[in-house]
Amino acid sequence: MSASYKSQPTAQDLKFRPELDSLRAVAVITVLLSHWVPGFAWPVNWGYVGVYLFFVISGYVISRGLLRERDNNAGVINFKLFYARRIIRIWPIYYLCLGFMYFIYPGIEAGQIVWHITFLTNVLFGLQHNGSFPVHFWSLSVEEQFYLFWPFVALLRRRYLTGFCLACIMISPAARWVLMIYGHNLTASVFSLPSNLDCLAAGSLLAISEQSSSPFLRKGIEYSGWAGAAVFAFVLYKALFSPSYLSLCLLATSVGLVSVWLISWLGRSKGVADYLCNPVLQYLGRISYGIYVYHMVIGTFIWGTAPFNQSNRIVYTTYAFAFTVLVASLSAYVVETPLRMLKERYLVVRSNRLTVVDDSRSVGAIEPR
Repeated sequence: MSASYKSQPTAQDLKFRPELDSLRAVAVITVLLSHWVPGFAWPVNWGYVGVYLFFVISGYVISRGLLRERDNNAGVINFKLFYARRIIRIWPIYYLCLGFMYFIYPGIEAGQIVWHITFLTNVLFGLQHNGSFPVHFWSLSVEEQFYLFWPFVALLRRRYLTGFCLACIMISPAARWVLMIYGHNLTASVFSLPSNLDCLAAGSLLAISEQSSSPFLRKGIEYSGWAGAAVFAFVLYKALFSPSYLSLCLLATSVGLVSVWLISWLGRSKGVADYLCNPVLQYLGRISYGIYVYHMVIGTFIWGTAPFNQSNRIVYTTYAFAFTVLVASLSAYVVETPLRMLKERYLVVRSNRLTVVDDSRSVGAIEPR
């Protein structure tokens, strides 16, 4: 390869999107409230809405970097470095928390630990027809399974990649329907990888549209907000007055379409984006992965060791949220930041023929969970 190779875009190549951190903060807060506040999962489970928003951001950020890398390097993607970055970003505190829960508190069944270690939590719960502790790890498994094949999909020519994303958006609701109605497995219909590809693919489609000259694709992103809002209104109506499997099948798709429009709109609406990027949301967004990973074990610990909080959910939620943010902050500075520095030191390789540039700041690539 005679030309300089850039396996990821530079900060000049890709505009940093700080508002994505704010959206991550909103998403993780909805997840926490759905686990800690009774009634917050009504009329729809707002925690799932937060997870679906995370998936859209993840698909967008990952695809944005992969597409720019491919375009800058004559169709080449450095898979080794892609997986190395994902491992360094995701695995350390995931396995740290998993080990704590298994060996110390609150305990995980020995027969289940292998499923969690291998990021097959969602498959385990689907086979059990039920989600047990640590139930929130299902989404991390979906993310890891997505990362296994998406870099290869990103090598497709742009029109085929667009078609693949559109197919995923249509297939996921059908997969949920089949698993619910014919498989009689509500858990698998929510937790399986096929059931969540619509949100991941919707974010990827937004990344494609930003790097495409097609006016039809860009218009499609604009219209997706209206379509998603209409479907979400239908889902809310059915959930309020006539709950059905159909509304459950369409919830993720509607959230995915609205989220794509929202991310696109914030990119064009500087004033709104700046208002959204207040210091509190920005900070919570930057440590949102740690908040998500740790919150379940912390909430369980506080519930079991401080029973006086059980009579007042506001007090309990306040304690649990504050402690979770504290632990996530310590984790960010003691574990995650040093590892990120090591990543920048050992994964940024410079030579006459190869230049590898980290994209973590250029696209705000904090793992969305």
